[in-house]
Amino acid sequence: MQKILFTVCVLIVFASCEKPPSQEKITLPTVQEGGIFILNEGSFNNGNATLSFVDFKQNTLTDDVFYTANNRHLGDVLQSITVRNGTAYLVINNSKKIELIDVNTFQSKGTIAGFNSPRYITFLNDQKAYVSDLYDNNIAVVDLGSKTITQKIYCPGATEQMLIFNNKLYVCNTLQKSVYIIDVNTDKMIDSISVSYGSNSIVLDKNNKIWVLCSGNQQKNLNAGLYRINPANDSIELAIKTILPTGIFGATKLCMNGNKDRLFWLNTDVNEMNISDTTLSSNPFISASKNNFYGLGIDPINGDVYVSDALDYVQKSTIFHYRFDASYVGFFKGGIITSGFYFYYK
Repeated sequence: MQKILFTVCVLIVFASCEKPPSQEKITLPTVQEGGIFILNEGSFNNGNATLSFVDFKQNTLTDDVFYTANNRHLGDVLQSITVRNGTAYLVINNSKKIELIDVNTFQSKGTIAGFNSPRYITFLNDQKAYVSDLYDNNIAVVDLGSKTITQKIYCPGATEQMLIFNNKLYVCNTLQKSVYIIDVNTDKMIDSISVSYGSNSIVLDKNNKIWVLCSGNQQKNLNAGLYRINPANDSIELAIKTILPTGIFGATKLCMNGNKDRLFWLNTDVNEMNISDTTLSSNPFISASKNNFYGLGIDPINGDVYVSDALDYVQKSTIFHYRFDASYVGFFKGGIITSGFYFYYK
C-alpha cells in the first residue's frame, strides 16, 4: 500500500487535481443522492458552530445549512452527529443540548436538553438512546419520543464514544483506564475492561470484534493504545500498548472503512492498519507534515479519506481529500475547527 509524505510544494502541484465543490451561501442543496455532513465545532464560547454539507450529485459545498434553514445559529461547539430514520441528531457540547434536524431539508425537528456537556448519542432502538457527557459522570438515557432524559447511569470520568452490541453498551472514558460495560436491559453498569489511559473511540469490525483507541497522555508519560476485544467474553485479544502519543490530543478519531476491515486514526499523522495485522507500520498512512490534523472521516462506499487541518483554530479549516490508497486528490475549505464528517447515502 502506498505511503505518502507530502509537503507544501506537493499540495500546490496537486491542488488542481480535484475541482473543489463550489460554495453556495444562500440556496440550500437538494439532498437526492446523499453527501457529507461536515461538522465545524466553532470557537469555544463564541456560539459559532456550523454544519456544512457537500452534495455529491451537484458537487456543491453549502456552508451553515442549519442557519440558512432555521434562521438561527446552531450553538456552541458542534461535537458529533448521528443520523437515524431521516433525522440528524447534532450534539452541541457547550450549549448542553442535542438539535434534531430533517436530514433532507435541514429544518429543526426539536431539541433534547438537560445535559451537562454532551458528547455522543448512540441508539438502542427507535424509542431509546444513550448520551455520553464530558463533565456529568453519568450516561444519560433518553426517551426519543418525548425528547427527554429519563434516567442517568453513573459512570465516573469523562465518557466519550459508545457502541452497542449483544445487549451491552460499551463506553469509552477519556479520564480513565477502563471501558465501561452497561446492560441495556437493566441500564446498570455490569463490568469494565482495563485498557490504556484515555479511551476515546470505538468501532466494530466485520468479524464482530470491538476495537478501542486510547489517547495516552504526553504530560503523564502514558502511552496510547489500540485494543481488540472479543464481546463474547469481553476479553482482550490484541493489545498494542507501544503507541507514543503525539500532539495535544494523542491518538484519537478511530474510524473504519465500509468493509470493516481497515482501521484509521489520528496521532498527529493519519495512521492505518488492517484488522488482521498485529503490529503497526513504522510509517504513517498520510503524513501531517506541517498541517494540524484534527478531524478524520472515511467514506464507507469508496474508502476515500477526508482529514481536516484546523490551522490556528481561528481561520476556516482546510479539508484534504485522499483516495483509499492515500493518493492525493485535492482540498477545499470547511468551517472553523472542522472536527468530523458524516457520510450520508440515501
